[in-house]
Amino acid sequence: MASRAIERNVKADIGKLNVATISKIHSDEGQEKALEFLTKYRTYRQMGQSMPVITKEGDILSRDIADTCAMGDITCGTFPRYIMPQIKDVNKFIKDANKLGIHLKKHEETITVKSADELKAKIKPSQSEIMASKVADKVAKVAQKGLDPSKFNIIVSKDGYIVDGHHTWNTLVNVLEADPRTVTFKVTVIEADILDVLTAAAAVGLPNAPEYGWSGLLNSEFPKLKSSYSELSARKHYTQKYHNHRLSHYSGKTHKNKKHR
Repeated sequence: MASRAIERNVKADIGKLNVATISKIHSDEGQEKALEFLTKYRTYRQMGQSMPVITKEGDILSRDIADTCAMGDITCGTFPRYIMPQIKDVNKFIKDANKLGIHLKKHEETITVKSADELKAKIKPSQSEIMASKVADKVAKVAQKGLDPSKFNIIVSKDGYIVDGHHTWNTLVNVLEADPRTVTFKVTVIEADILDVLTAAAAVGLPNAPEYGWSGLLNSEFPKLKSSYSELSARKHYTQKYHNHRLSHYSGKTHKNKKHR
């Protein structure tokens, strides 16, 4: 069984879990995975900052270039990206969680906002890291093709924090800052607080995003990490692209997507 001492220490730091009480998870493996998640989160909170960003190519980038949260444009959450779940099938996730004794339900809600501030008040990021390059590319696509809220895929907790879909959310924030308008879209609400949802996702074994954040330094998928910033200048366009993403800059122009190594 998972260590009760570790569980007590983790709970003392981050509060009692409402849904995913560790000792009630119907699987030793699930308990261990949940405790591993909570321990990583506790360690991250004690450290107080992120490690450098590691890209899929193995490049090491400073956060002020690669991370919108570090740029200070938005108020972000406290969970690092590398422990956040990637939910491909929310129905399967809930079914698997229920099998472990973590009783989750979901429903859909329709959200209508008229400004970036209203969006940020209704839906809040739980992640402490959001990749600037992804947001910039998404904003550019909106400028080219228009905004299609029917394609949004945002999952939130009952207390209004994003579980999955941070880059879509941040894209909409930027679009509304540039061009305030009324936008209506649907979100999937998992009926549990954010910590419970993330702990359940860990217990179930949902995949994370190992290419970004701490795990890039620790993960065996990147044995040949570059130790220099040799490609940093080539990627600085992301910073400029992010800060100058106003839709007026793209109006009437055709932009071709370019890959930058």
